Amino acid sequence: MKLANTIRRCFKRSNSNSGSWAMEKDIRAMFKTPAMFKTPESGVVVGGHDRKPLIYGGDKHVIAVGGPRSGKTAGLVIPTLMNYQGSVVVHDVHGELYKTTAEHRRAIGQRVIRFAPGEAGSVRFNPMDTVRVGTEHESDDVKSVTAAVCPPVSFFDICAFSVVMALLLHGLSEHGQAFTLADAYSAIKNPDIFDALGQSEVAVVREIAREMTQRSANEASAVVTTAARALSVFSDPEIAQATSSSDFDLNDLQNGDTPVTLYLVSDLANAKRAAPVFRALLSAIIQTGVSRQLTFHKDSWLDDYPYFVPPYRHKLLLLLDDYARLEGGVPGLSEGLAFMDRGYGLQSFITVQNVDQLKALGSIATDSRSLVARHIRVFLRPADMETAEYISNCLPTVGMKTVLGTRPWMSPDEILQMTCANETRGSFPCITFRAGNAPVLGEVVPYRSRG
Repeated sequence: MKLANTIRRCFKRSNSNSGSWAMEKDIRAMFKTPAMFKTPESGVVVGGHDRKPLIYGGDKHVIAVGGPRSGKTAGLVIPTLMNYQGSVVVHDVHGELYKTTAEHRRAIGQRVIRFAPGEAGSVRFNPMDTVRVGTEHESDDVKSVTAAVCPPVSFFDICAFSVVMALLLHGLSEHGQAFTLADAYSAIKNPDIFDALGQSEVAVVREIAREMTQRSANEASAVVTTAARALSVFSDPEIAQATSSSDFDLNDLQNGDTPVTLYLVSDLANAKRAAPVFRALLSAIIQTGVSRQLTFHKDSWLDDYPYFVPPYRHKLLLLLDDYARLEGGVPGLSEGLAFMDRGYGLQSFITVQNVDQLKALGSIATDSRSLVARHIRVFLRPADMETAEYISNCLPTVGMKTVLGTRPWMSPDEILQMTCANETRGSFPCITFRAGNAPVLGEVVPYRSRG
């Protein structure tokens, strides 16, 4: 009898959330709300309930999916910037986030940097300054910069990737970190470039030059053309000026005296030419962050359990709003989602408009069985049926399985038309998932609507 009662209680607990949305007590256990604390709590805004934002203070990554004008920026991104206390790198496509939140970030004691390639008066950043020359990381750092500038996708892209990498390694060996990507573009235009690379002091550069000279003239010409096209954005005088040197140090993001908010600003006219620079910068942040050595410390030999010593002073949030604007994605991000949050103090908050853009993060983001399923997912009202079907499939099913299958909690049509109680007051409906818990059917309240 005791065994039967124990099994019955376990079964009841395991199915306590089956067939229902998260209740008030479940929401309080999963997330913070401003009403629960006398002082503001740092974290990422991942939805709302009863016209109060839900704040996630953990280290897991956050992915938000919602159609245009669904409340992603006003209801999630801006409130996060008004609340988060650590360092933040913000992808700001229209400059709206800087205008709305920069003064507040300064007021809470943060150093604010605005990097806007192509705009007069912007600070500068040379991606080559992120290469740790003369260390074991030099080759990997150069590969990260190369992947950001020339993503290896097709056959000729892969060949061009090798050529650009050889140019950068050779330039560093000859000129040090004064070498820029604009210099690399000038070098690739030299008709005798492979003769120069063949005499480099770097063995891998000589090997790449030898392979290129063995190709047919037409094939070698196509590879050089592809490499030149990838580097051509740095021939623009404004971009060349913006990447000629570095006015800030990426190490300050996590180890500076104060937290830093770095805005990566571009408008629609500059988005294409700024994207390679932003990709290189973000890739360098990830590469540098996850290469820090994790250490554990014991106060004495009597301690059975050593404690973790963080290799950073400030946590860093990569707030990548409208991720699809970073054409080709950020090298290392999809792989980094698996371990960035494991002691390195790196967390990402990514927003996309539909499931097609979500696929840019790879299978780790779209497969419900992957690691992202253990992170925080926020779905706002979609604008297309494919995304609505994806959200519907993420929801648990209702009823017993039959020949006709089981019914999802919400059909794709219902998700396309979902509403919330306070929509007439400016709120937007959303569904928030946290692994191991019932989903929250709630609302996001735009920052401008909060009183």
